[in-house]
Amino acid sequence: MDDTVLFLSAYNSTQYKATNWFLRKLRNVIPHKKKQMQSLLEKHHLSFVATDETITSVDGKMEVTAQYDYVHQATTFSFKSKDSAEKENNASDSLKDSGFYINLRHAQSILVDERYFKIEFTFWLEPFLVWINGQMYQIDAGAFMMNSVLFIVFEVINYKTGKPLAKDDVGAKAENYNLLSVEKYQFFDEENPVEAGMKISEIIYENISEFIWELTNKCYRSQEYFFVHDTLVFSNNIENISDYFCKLIDTKAPAEPIKDISTVEIYQYYPQAGCSVVSDFDCDNFQPILYSAIILESLKLYIHIFQNSNLENETDLRRSVRNDIYLQNLFCSPNLPIETHNLLNYIKESEPYKKHAEALHLKISYLTAQNELKKSRNSAILNVLLYIISLLSAIGTLDVIEAHFGVPFKYSFIIVVTLFILGLFWGIIEYRNHRKL
Repeated sequence: MDDTVLFLSAYNSTQYKATNWFLRKLRNVIPHKKKQMQSLLEKHHLSFVATDETITSVDGKMEVTAQYDYVHQATTFSFKSKDSAEKENNASDSLKDSGFYINLRHAQSILVDERYFKIEFTFWLEPFLVWINGQMYQIDAGAFMMNSVLFIVFEVINYKTGKPLAKDDVGAKAENYNLLSVEKYQFFDEENPVEAGMKISEIIYENISEFIWELTNKCYRSQEYFFVHDTLVFSNNIENISDYFCKLIDTKAPAEPIKDISTVEIYQYYPQAGCSVVSDFDCDNFQPILYSAIILESLKLYIHIFQNSNLENETDLRRSVRNDIYLQNLFCSPNLPIETHNLLNYIKESEPYKKHAEALHLKISYLTAQNELKKSRNSAILNVLLYIISLLSAIGTLDVIEAHFGVPFKYSFIIVVTLFILGLFWGIIEYRNHRKL
């Protein structure tokens, strides 16, 4: 495979809305029938959903055990059926479609530290057709959830020719299949296409969200989310990487320095904001290269979407600071190979990251100033209350002054009130001067 293109998207849900409140409360009291995973997979056109311990397909469920060999950098998987003997053969046959899960987990074990980047779920969708600008394409797609962010990976295949899109078939906005709107789409087991008006990644995201919504008994649904897109090109036929990046993003010059961060000789990896290129790769060893690039691109997308979410969504100072510290810790993650460190260093030095980091620090400064103003306002209110209490206390002692010193009550009252009013005027003037600053 000398030439292919993958499209990646990352979706970070920021708000979940509880739905069917009465039914949700009722289900907590009255026992209900457990949802059958296989029927939900079939309904939502998913070939399988997998975790660290199990892989569940339409045909059955298998226990998974993975052992990683650090010397030979290989992962050995063993599967054990959790179904009856009659279904065991069918479940075993379904494993032939689980290459996305197996290869992804192997790449994860090599390139990232699970204490910092944990893949919780892996999905593989049934192929489906889309119509874009009157053209029909087949979409092969998978997805995985890492650190609560859903990553979508799909390949676009020309349905008439049966060939995937190549490096010259994508570029700029007119040929960016992350951004193009789908007129309609259809899974192969459906009779009629569905009117869409959405992007390909949105169709996949909605399909997986509906599956999770039903799996959680229709209690919670994602309402708002941040997303970022990315294009990953594999090609051995690029003469000039810089010129190709200009064509891919439709600019006169690359936005950032072009640097190969690969530490091995079997491929070259050039990351950029919004796109990346893998070239000079060994075709006979393509699968490990493919999934390594997917994991590395996911790290890039995760950091950018985490920055966006923290910058635009967070309004709590402590949470914003804590998230910023967490992000800085990711760049110092131990037990990572040199290639992953190279990517993290590249991201940290990139212009998008620097601009977002600068904006975040400005936001933190603003939230700090706001907190100080709130403290000052609360202190001012407390001082006013104490001032009023001291006035009442002073008025209460005027009878004692009159009895012991013979000072008439009304004269003492006038003096105390006058001093109070002068103090009040002085406080108002100081407040206005402070507000002008």
